[in-house]
Amino acid sequence: MSASFEEAILVRHGYEEVAEESCSTSTLFPILLTWTAVLGMNDGYEFLREQVLPRLKGTTPNFWSSEQGYDSLVADPMALHEHGTGEAIMQFPQEAQEFLQQMSRGLAGIDHIEKSAWYQGGAPYIPLLAALHWHLQLPRELLVQQAMAFAGVVLPVANTGEMPPQ
Repeated sequence: MSASFEEAILVRHGYEEVAEESCSTSTLFPILLTWTAVLGMNDGYEFLREQVLPRLKGTTPNFWSSEQGYDSLVADPMALHEHGTGEAIMQFPQEAQEFLQQMSRGLAGIDHIEKSAWYQGGAPYIPLLAALHWHLQLPRELLVQQAMAFAGVVLPVANTGEMPPQ
């Protein structure tokens, strides 16, 4: 969002709507990178990173992460809209697997999905249904981890190269 700090605060707390001319983000671009990486389409990942990203001039690739209390908000579209942290991502690793490794971990200071009631209860579709119903984004960590699970991708443990226990 390219607006004054005061305008950003008003939008963040739901007093104003984001003016379309103030915001140019792409959630599609990071989602395409995620799926090309998950599906092992290294040429596609490289093409997006090297050919498409430079042409996005003025558009910011964006992921969204939930904050604490996400579970209690999925039934309230306004509260859910005001919740969370947008994450502008301008640097993408050269290796697709490194991108997945980074994006499958939650942000510092934000509860990881493993702590949520829906995850512990074996219902990973709850955030997906809430996002579809309220026309909002999925939390980044969930989006990437579910894409990897769907494709059967298991990443080595960071910095060791070893595979995690199954």
